[in-house]
Amino acid sequence: MMKDWLELMRISVIDPRRGAAELMASPWPEAATPVLLALVAVLNGILYTLILPPGMVFSPIAMAVVAGGIIWLSAWLLTKVGQYMGGGGTLPALLRMVLFLQVIRIFAQVALLVLSVLVPPIAAIVSLAAGIWGIFMMVYFLTEAHGFDNRLKALGTLGVVFVATIVAASVLLSLVGGAALTEI
Repeated sequence: MMKDWLELMRISVIDPRRGAAELMASPWPEAATPVLLALVAVLNGILYTLILPPGMVFSPIAMAVVAGGIIWLSAWLLTKVGQYMGGGGTLPALLRMVLFLQVIRIFAQVALLVLSVLVPPIAAIVSLAAGIWGIFMMVYFLTEAHGFDNRLKALGTLGVVFVATIVAASVLLSLVGGAALTEI
């Protein structure tokens, strides 16, 4: 199973259209979603704790809770906004897609973290390229997950969700941050 996932990640990076189609067509046990959401949230919490400056990080647990909330909210928003744009995606399908892309992003961030220690100027350029490629991949995955007839609908969905996610992340961080500061 792990070998299949690694191969699917490789395909998705090289050919996002094919990777998206294969992910959406692959069998997915319902019980896997909450486990993967928890794992990705914890890995994000650890990664953010390592990457962000000390003043911005409250605790790895708080960061994991925020990351998990943002991931779930992003999938929900991608579902609702995509459906409004005429897509047929469901929350389980979009959550699977977001989690899969998050796993790829975590691998990329770890590689960038190592690269930033070894060759900082190149890491900045690679980071920019990876971010742009990640958006490109997301558009293809959204197109597939919703069954859109063109990528512009996916791009519009992504734009609306991006703004909504930033607002939601700000609220979540202020709530978690306020709770963390009251404990000091």
